[in-house]
Amino acid sequence: MSYPTLGSQLKRICRFALLISVAVLFLVDVSMADNLPPRAYEKRTYAATQGNLNKLHGLFRQHSGRYFVKHGIQVIATLVPTKESAAGNTVIWIFAHANEESAHAAWSSFNQDPKWLKLLAEASPNEALIERVESEFFRPADYSPMQ
Repeated sequence: MSYPTLGSQLKRICRFALLISVAVLFLVDVSMADNLPPRAYEKRTYAATQGNLNKLHGLFRQHSGRYFVKHGIQVIATLVPTKESAAGNTVIWIFAHANEESAHAAWSSFNQDPKWLKLLAEASPNEALIERVESEFFRPADYSPMQ
């Protein structure tokens, strides 16, 4: 008859403790989510000026994330259209905000950030990089998993 070694018993205990910890954290996270007010989701569609989509992608890829965080803007997704008519100049972002008012304040702050404005100017010094930005707000339906 063989007996488990102390090392194998400790490994089982550690695995069990880790499993319990994850379960507790999940339950706490779920219960805390139930107490949070609903968030506002924003879809922002950026249209790059003719021939500048790659520059816009570069600017977003290298710099925008930290500036969004700095101004309290949470990124949910960054998307590009599959339809060719829009794919040549469009980047779509999905953001989450506490509410629409905080979103407007965050964007105002972001759009006045001197470091961001400098990066934007350096990315395309001789012409505008962005033709237009369209913004639309959403809230999750009462049956949405995004509640």
